[in-house]
Parts: sequence; structure tokens; C-alpha cells
Amino acid sequence: VRTYAPFGGWIVTDMPMTAFRNRLLVPPELVVFSQKRRDTGNLSDADIYAAIDRRHPAQIIFERFPPPPGLEARLAKDYVIARRGVADPGDVHYVARRPDLGLDPDRLARRLAVLIDAMTVTATTAGGYATAVDPATGDRFGEGGEAIGRGTVWMRPPGATYGVGDRLLRAARATGRGDTLDRALETALAVARAQSCNGGWVPAAELRGDCPAGDPAGGGESFDEGLQAGAIGFMLDVAAAIPGGPVQEELLAAGRKGLAVVLATQNADGAWPQIPAAASGYQALSTLNDDVTPSHIRILLRASDIFADPAYDAAARRGLDFLVATQLESGGWAQQYDTDLAPRSARSFEPVAASSIESAYAIAALLEGHARLGDARYLEAAKRGARWLARSQTDPEVWSRFYEIGSNRPIFGDRDGSVHYVPGEISKERRLGYEWLGRFPDVIAAIRLARAAGSGAEAYAAEKAAIRDANRLAQLANGLKAGKHWQRPDVAGPQRFEAETWMVAMDELLAAVEQAKPGDP
Repeated sequence: VRTYAPFGGWIVTDMPMTAFRNRLLVPPELVVFSQKRRDTGNLSDADIYAAIDRRHPAQIIFERFPPPPGLEARLAKDYVIARRGVADPGDVHYVARRPDLGLDPDRLARRLAVLIDAMTVTATTAGGYATAVDPATGDRFGEGGEAIGRGTVWMRPPGATYGVGDRLLRAARATGRGDTLDRALETALAVARAQSCNGGWVPAAELRGDCPAGDPAGGGESFDEGLQAGAIGFMLDVAAAIPGGPVQEELLAAGRKGLAVVLATQNADGAWPQIPAAASGYQALSTLNDDVTPSHIRILLRASDIFADPAYDAAARRGLDFLVATQLESGGWAQQYDTDLAPRSARSFEPVAASSIESAYAIAALLEGHARLGDARYLEAAKRGARWLARSQTDPEVWSRFYEIGSNRPIFGDRDGSVHYVPGEISKERRLGYEWLGRFPDVIAAIRLARAAGSGAEAYAAEKAAIRDANRLAQLANGLKAGKHWQRPDVAGPQRFEAETWMVAMDELLAAVEQAKPGDP
């Protein structure tokens, strides 16, 4: 409720105290929402519907009692499901698709132009970006403050060049402005031209000319944080947004070259390593960590639709079969596996364990595989994984990062390799430097999507759309909180340009721009 509280207005809820704590208005006729009133007919389903029709609430929540019959169908046009209960799918939270916020489209457009100009004029190098730029000196930096050259662009999230480009493309779609599309195109070309001659990307990638014929030069390429799949996907998105011609052909060719690397680096077991050239250590293992194997499966499925290349389908199937084969007895997955498909540890503080977030990545890939390929094994594995996640909460909608294989107890690692059952026992540096427990959005989405997929393709597609729309509304609500810089178009940009901060601001502002447009965004 707090997330969407900036929308204000009325809230229909069977927990009026929640509204009070967030300073929101409850219809007077629903202030006493009790089973006794419902049993005696003093609060009927018709009364609840009448309150909704009269007040047009920004939020509707049923947490203690089942919602009135037919509520979901009745609200489908005007509301999006922001949350379904993990333990009880009948515990449901709706948010108005278009809350009446009185947004000024002209003011939003001015601020959007300011943010885009600030980033693209100050921080760009031939369409590519650094993680941070000092506008006074022109010094450019990668992740962790690493200085990078003027002809170098940063490619690993957070702050990746293709992430900046994603926002520029979204801005072009939201506004219809050709100059913004041109900037997104320039960024896509920078991604293509930062590609190593062998088709991959290093985190700090130098813009290059054409590769000499037969030159496979490369080294240091990384799949960390889904880099390869993210870069390929962005180029394909931009290629789809522009008319055919040499530029589109260049982007599609770069995409095919990147996909060739994905095919060439697939392990014998069907998965991918974190670092393709790594000869040993955890970076050479078949990994789900940082969405490596699942993101490659998803980009191959998409590429198969675009290019109709059976090699992409076959590789995606091998990846999906790896996920089925490595699912733990509990239903979850580990971060990485050895050649015997046994779970393995990664960094010293990341023990052998079942991992909630990596399991969510696996479920998402399996569900896409089932949607595209129709193999029932993928759906069954995804549903089994979702059931494990649902029963592994440490508190309502809170998960541990790691669970001990066998006991399913939450575990916490330290830099000396020790494993603990209580986070307070590990060093302060690791306790504060790693997200051991949390309300992980990927986990919640995986549970929702797996449940929906069990009801058929239509329900799965609808749930995907609902999650996307709810995330956009949450970004808008966050941007409406007092003091957000994009709400003040007269304020100059920051002195030091941080790509990750800029992307968050763009997400929030673009959600507002889309909200201010007439019709369904």
C-alpha cells in the first residue's frame, strides 16, 4: 500500500488500519469491515461493489476475506493486479491503471528532454556510455570507479550502455520523437561496434573499426549479469523499430554474430559459464548465477522467432533440458553446477546451496520454453520450483538468498568460507555487503507466472502483462514522492553523471509520460 500511496485518493480494503497508517481515505460505509457484518447481511458484496463504483479507488485490497465473486473480471479493464498472495492467491491487491494524477504532459516532456540531453550530450562517446562521467573534466569511469578511455564504453550492468539505450528507445516510443529514436539507434550502433571480433563483449569495450578478415581476436568476454543476452536483445529491439536498410542489416548482423558466440560457448551439459574463456574456478562452471544460462535460453527462443534458425531452437532446448536435469529434490536450483551436474559454490561467501533468485530465473526460462515449444516437462519443473519458493519464505513474502540442501534451512556465508544459520554471526562487512534476505521481485513474479501458466497460455500472457503494468505504476508512484528531481524541470542535472541513477530517473519519468498520454499506455 505504501508503494502506491502517492496516488492518494480512496482505498477499498478489508484492513482499514492499513489505509489509516498510509493516510489514505476509506469509504465510510467500509470502515467497519468484519465477518460479523458480512454474516448478518450488513455488508454485502453489492455494498462493496457500490463503494467501488462510487469512489473509483486508486487501490483495492482483499487480505482478510475472499473477494466478492467475479471481482477480477469486473476490474480487468480499469485495474491491474499489483500483488497476489504467495500463500493464498485469493489475497489480492489491485491498483488503478490510470489513477487521476493531473499530470502535465508539456511539463513532463520538457523534463524528459532535459534528462535525455544531459545524458546524451555530456556522457556519450559515439553513442556509447560510461558508468559515470565528470562533465568538468570529461573523465569517464566504469563500475567501481575504474577509469576508462575516451573511446571505451561500459557494457556490464548496472550502468551498461545497452541499458541507457533501452530507455532512449522507450522514450522514442512514448513520445514519437524521431530525434530520440536517432539517439537510441546511435547507441545500438555503439553496442554493435563495441563487439569483440569474436562476437562477445568485455565489460569495458573499446569502439573499433571493422575486424580484419579471419581475425577472431578477443579475450576477457563476459556473460556476467546477462551482458551477452542483454546487448543482443537491445540491438534486435532497435532493428525492429527502424525501416530496412544498411543500418538495420548491421544491427541484425551484429545480433547474429553475438548469437554465434552463445552457440559456440554452450557447455556439453546445455548450460553456459559466467566467463566463456575461464579454464577453472567457479566462473567456468555451468551457471544460473546473474541470470547467465536462463538469459541465453530466452534470447535464443526470441532469435528463433526472428531468424527461423533451427540451431537456436536446438540450443534453447538443450539449455532447458539442463534446467530440468539439475532441479534439486526440493524443487529449487543451485547457483552453478559442475560437469557431473552437482551443485557447486562460487565466491567464498556463496556456499553450495539452493538459491531463491537463481531458481526464479530458471522458472522464468522454463515458462518461456513451455510457451514457445510446448514441452510439458518445462511447465511441470517450473510449477515444482514455484511450490518450493512458496513454502520457503522466512517471513511473509521474504526469502533467504540461500538454503541448505537437504534441511532447507536459510544459510549465510562469510569470506573465510564458513557457513552460518544466523546472519548476525557473519562479519559486518558481509552482513551489510550482500542481500541475504529480501522481498525479491523476481521470486514473487516467478511464483505468480508459474501459477498462471498452469491455467493456460492466455492466463500466462495476462499475468505477464499485469506484472509489467504494475511495475510501471510502481515506478510512477516512486517518482511522485516529494523531492524527485524530474518533477522540477527548472533544476539543472547533477554535476556527475551516473548512468544507473539516470536510468532509474528515466524509468520513473517515462512511466509518468506514458500515464499522461490519452488512452491505454
